Amino acid sequence: YIGIDAPEMGEPWGEEAKIANMRLVAGKRVRLERDISDRDRYNRLLRYVYIDGVLVEGELVRLGLAKARAYPPDTRYRERLDVWEEDAKRMGRGVWQKGGNRYLPLFLEQGIQKLLVFYLPVSVPRPLQGL
Repeated sequence: YIGIDAPEMGEPWGEEAKIANMRLVAGKRVRLERDISDRDRYNRLLRYVYIDGVLVEGELVRLGLAKARAYPPDTRYRERLDVWEEDAKRMGRGVWQKGGNRYLPLFLEQGIQKLLVFYLPVSVPRPLQGL
């Protein structure tokens, strides 16, 4: 992927990012788009990934399961990814959640356009004092 930094396994949100990525791309036909560079310094293929016309990197950022990161010279979608990251921050999704409660995205199987419906609590919030 180009333009994102997702949590690694063993880091907070790493497992959720892996699961979301698998649900997005596993068993599906993807379209790859090259920016400037062909490969990175580790010889990994650098491509934007699309499913049904939707940018997978954008979905991961929008879900709060990856951060937008510019890696020049490959910055074609930097502005879009930054906008999606600001939305994820504002909504407190994924890595941008604050407080003691953790919420995970609920995925539907009706296609990528309807991927994120709402977030489900992982833990039940504590009741308010005096209730």
